[in-house]
Amino acid sequence: MPGILLLVGATVTLAITLFAPRRLMQSPRTALVAGVPLAAAVLMTIYVFGEDSYVGDGTSRWVRYNGGAHTLYAVAIALDLLGALVVVVAVVRGAPGWTRAGLAVSSFACVGSLIAVIGFTVN
Repeated sequence: MPGILLLVGATVTLAITLFAPRRLMQSPRTALVAGVPLAAAVLMTIYVFGEDSYVGDGTSRWVRYNGGAHTLYAVAIALDLLGALVVVVAVVRGAPGWTRAGLAVSSFACVGSLIAVIGFTVN
């Protein structure tokens, strides 16, 4: 289920990035879209730590994951936060180009979050 929501988040932010008119990039309502990557970060964190369980010898699956999954999780969270911050600051300053850049980062962050969730699921 989180995978579908993350995919929808990536699609929405990418569609707005590519097709929204310039005047929409300057609208204060566009700052609400910054909630998409923040929601992705929260959803991914809940999923990753909610799915943590223990294997036969009593060690946590989180401990057994290789460093790649941990790194991907950290990078996805950082991109989610960066994308949201850039969108909010750009809308406040009236910089539509930066708003698009922030939305693009948010879209890639949602995809990164989706890949991280898949990485934690298959291990």
